[in-house]
Amino acid sequence: MKRVAMFITAAILMCQIARAQQCEAILGYVRDITDTKNSLNSTYSFRRFFCDQTFSSYQEAHDRGAKLGIVIDDLPISFSGYDRGSQWSQYQRSICESVEVNAGLSTEFRQHIEQANAKVVDAWKDCVSSPGVHFWAEANEGDPKLVDLAAKYNGLQRKYETRIQPLQITPPSALACQRPYIASRRFLNNQESRVSCTRTATADDTLPGANVVLPTSAESRSVKLPAIYPNPEYKDVTEEQHVPCIKYRHEFIQDGPMYGDKHIFHVECAAPSKISRWNYEGCEGGACPWLVRLDGSDVKISDTLVAIRLATNSSDPVKVSTTIYYTTTHKECVKHCEHLAIKNIPIE
Repeated sequence: MKRVAMFITAAILMCQIARAQQCEAILGYVRDITDTKNSLNSTYSFRRFFCDQTFSSYQEAHDRGAKLGIVIDDLPISFSGYDRGSQWSQYQRSICESVEVNAGLSTEFRQHIEQANAKVVDAWKDCVSSPGVHFWAEANEGDPKLVDLAAKYNGLQRKYETRIQPLQITPPSALACQRPYIASRRFLNNQESRVSCTRTATADDTLPGANVVLPTSAESRSVKLPAIYPNPEYKDVTEEQHVPCIKYRHEFIQDGPMYGDKHIFHVECAAPSKISRWNYEGCEGGACPWLVRLDGSDVKISDTLVAIRLATNSSDPVKVSTTIYYTTTHKECVKHCEHLAIKNIPIE
């Protein structure tokens, strides 16, 4: 009977340890400690979970997050032209880049990211309270070169400490730590032990990825530090585009006063964004000889709507054409663009 009880206890403990390992794997082993008390847009922890890992598909990201209560269902089905089902890799990268520069994101989407961020923070708290060895990195957006490696051991069956070996860093040049051991006394208990490290940048300011292994007498754990590339630099680019505006006689809107023996009308032409100029292209139809274009009297009703003024004394069918020019603005990457999935981000 005692053997059965011991077996059940051991099985429960192994499940708890497995859950802890799975938990940290899902969270990416990197906890963000950036101070967000004065920020309404807390996204750091979400980015660590969603952007520092390469999920094979949206479904994998969804399922792994769901195990910890991190809901990503509200992410848009399509973002920046990429579908999350069929173009997942580009979709994931485009979202992460937009979150990074805080551009092209609706208010609703920002709120969803902040809610998901809070779930990741809560998942961290649950994760490090479970039994076993916990090993993670703490990063700070303020200075990404600085990393604290932290570890603790939540004892099993009255064993409250576990001995440690020196940290194993691959490649060794990627990370320089203050000492080879994470704890000066060379053992772990349920109090956090930590060591400060500095990531070494390459000539182009990239911080290479690194794998750090913490060997202990209980179990070995590892932390994967993803590569950090220099922040891309963007410039605002304004471009002029155009749309045709074709109107027929029944769409003429009468304005009231006469122009000689002709009634004055206008047709309304719209554009998707701010109109910069327009060009009347001409008239087609049998009634064109009786139609006069009133140059200089057009009215810009709003930034995206203009009234093209005409005069005619005929109700016969006619078609008038105008080209409407409008401007669009987007951010274009001009430096450190090599690792971007998208080069241009529309400005909301």
